[in-house]
Formats: sequence, C-alpha cells, structure tokens
Amino acid sequence: MNIIEFCNQAKAQASRKWITSYRTLVLTKNTVKARLSIRENLYIDLYFNQRYGTTNYALILDDERIYGRDCYNGNWHLHPYDDPSKHDTSKEGKKMLSIEEFVDEVEEILANLHLL
Repeated sequence: MNIIEFCNQAKAQASRKWITSYRTLVLTKNTVKARLSIRENLYIDLYFNQRYGTTNYALILDDERIYGRDCYNGNWHLHPYDDPSKHDTSKEGKKMLSIEEFVDEVEEILANLHLL
C-alpha cells in the first residue's frame, strides 16, 4: 500500500451515515494521519507510514483510545475495547485488517455501546 491508496481507503469510509467528516491531519512524502469524525469527542484516527510499514487505527473517545489495531514491520496486534492498554497478539489480534474492516469493527462496538 502507498500513501495515496491509504488516503483513498480512508476517505471512502466518510460516506457512512454515522461518520460526519474526514480530515487529513498530516501528510508528508511517507506519512499520513487522517481522522474520521463521529461527533466532537468521538472519532477514528488512522495513521500510515509507508517507509517503515507502520499502520495504526484507533477509536478515540474523550481523547482516550478505547479500541485499536496497530502494525509494526508487518506484525499486527489488537488493543481490545475492554483493556485498550493491552497488546493482544492472539490469532485474532494478529489479523491484518483494512481500514474498511476496522471501521466495521468500530461500528459494531459503537452500536453495542449505544453510541450510534
């Protein structure tokens, strides 16, 4: 994946009815950080560094990560909703996800929490 593909995949999620906006926060030759806003204190941050192969997806509520998935050097791990400080490297935790799949997971979490 490259920066342009990552941005396009992120922007495509903004068409979901519960996502209120898409913004590119940082864009360099090798790095992008984007935000999908849901409401003022609830959003999804997406980060990609093509040089180092780093990907971070995070669901943020009141400036705290409440769920996330990260990839460093091709190795994925999960920050579960019930303990976002934990690094889950189980089979499920190591599963590679696209932005769309992560946003699907977020939608399910938010629906279960009655935040949608």
